[in-house]
Amino acid sequence: GEEVFAKVSPVMLPPENALSDVEGVFNGILVNGSATGDVMFYGKGAGKMPTASAVVADVIDIVSHNGLGAPYWEDGGVLTDVNPDDTKLYVRVLGDNVKPAVADIFGDVEVLKDCCGEYAFISATGKECELNKKADELKAKLGADAVKNTIQVI
Repeated sequence: GEEVFAKVSPVMLPPENALSDVEGVFNGILVNGSATGDVMFYGKGAGKMPTASAVVADVIDIVSHNGLGAPYWEDGGVLTDVNPDDTKLYVRVLGDNVKPAVADIFGDVEVLKDCCGEYAFISATGKECELNKKADELKAKLGADAVKNTIQVI
């Protein structure tokens, strides 16, 4: 069957993205379908106890299905962790002389901070798996402790 990509993680959103207005106890999900385009669902969350119960049930379901390590359903595509869409990556690095390594690995970047031993940037657009490989390469070159944050930018 076809591959299906699903991800739950923190991301950086531009202010014009509809999800950037979701605040407080509300949740939002943006689904992009080939026939529908972007569709957003928005509403009040269930609360911490029902949410915790659902997460535990999901983990038990994942573990009990042949050790797949991913959500499972009978019909439909195969779940993949590879995002097929282009994205950017926010990276925060500690160190005084990191710019040459960043330039060597990521090329031209949008610098957000270059002060006081901290360097933060947003990468050029690329495939998520390629950007993650570059982040791993940066960690290998500077040390894992030097790369403090990597967050997908939508």
